[in-house]
Amino acid sequence: MSIENALRNLARWTAAATLVSLGSCGGSGSDRFAASADVLAVCSTAFDVPTGNLSKLATLFEGEPPAPVALSQCAVDASRNVTIGEGGCGPRVVIDRSLTGTEALGKITIKPDGKLAVPRVFDALELHTAGIAVEGLLSIGTAACPVGFANPASRIKVVFTGGRDSASLAGVPSDGSDKGIEVRAGGVLRLFGEKGAVPAAVSWTHLSRPAGPPEYQRSDRGIGAPVEPGGERRLHLARDIATDKGAWTAGDWIVVATSSFSPFESEFVQIESVTADGVGGSDITLVQPLRHYHFGGADPGLPSEANYGAGRETNFGVDERSEVGLISRSIVLTAQTPEPSTSPGDPDLHWGGEIRILPGFAEAAIQGVELEKFGKERL
Repeated sequence: MSIENALRNLARWTAAATLVSLGSCGGSGSDRFAASADVLAVCSTAFDVPTGNLSKLATLFEGEPPAPVALSQCAVDASRNVTIGEGGCGPRVVIDRSLTGTEALGKITIKPDGKLAVPRVFDALELHTAGIAVEGLLSIGTAACPVGFANPASRIKVVFTGGRDSASLAGVPSDGSDKGIEVRAGGVLRLFGEKGAVPAAVSWTHLSRPAGPPEYQRSDRGIGAPVEPGGERRLHLARDIATDKGAWTAGDWIVVATSSFSPFESEFVQIESVTADGVGGSDITLVQPLRHYHFGGADPGLPSEANYGAGRETNFGVDERSEVGLISRSIVLTAQTPEPSTSPGDPDLHWGGEIRILPGFAEAAIQGVELEKFGKERL
């Protein structure tokens, strides 16, 4: 046996013992049970970081890295701030469960040797934090293993909390990790969600039949393409979005684009149920009824001599079908902000989340992510 293999085998035994005890998390003083090995299991690429030859050589003699530990078990200070790596928690940490309410975290600082990732398989996670400073690795999914890959129902929501401090109110620039994510020199940010991420998943398609409110469901009003009865809550889509990768599911939000001259007739609605129609398309039932008419029909194809003389069944060769786009994603980044109708003068009204990537960052990739309530007045 070579020295290299001997070192690696010894490291594996050490890592296995660490996983059983979970003693390297830094301790939170909590009487909660430690997370199980299944909860802490991550994708094989979750903790990968860009390395040069010298870093690879150092890793060889250090052996296998320590087993991951649970974020819920990490020590927090009086403001519930958490440090990952460099004497803090970890250095390899997994978001093992939701942390909200009284368990919400302050700022999460990921040091150069720190790594924070999500489990390979989970249903729903929600993390409330004042912000995340990334000097090491933040990995919520990877290119090879995006959120939703192992379990299509996987969703994670990160909610950034807090308001303006006195310095920001005075116009002094604040840290990008205050109510947001700041990727600093050497930092690695990976946000990969499967739902809606092309080319593997479907992000949009067309209506294959008209849809709209009851006044457009009558054939005696001169409507060339009337809506079928019940069409205010039912959509027929041209593509199968129910069984493909990143399938659209109940609870997802979609937008039905306008087919008139008014951009204000595009409508945001929620899916109640969705099924494949067996002929390559899908049928969707909506939670909210549509208020406007949206044209749908057979695909007329690209303009050419072949459809120059097309008839009514393909809209005379002109593609005016309404597009239907998926809004929901497997990863949601949002922020706590006041309700505009009740707090019109609140200074935190336009103080949402942000992602700031500073010079010298090592890597940043964002795909299949839904951003909500993001942006600050200073930006």
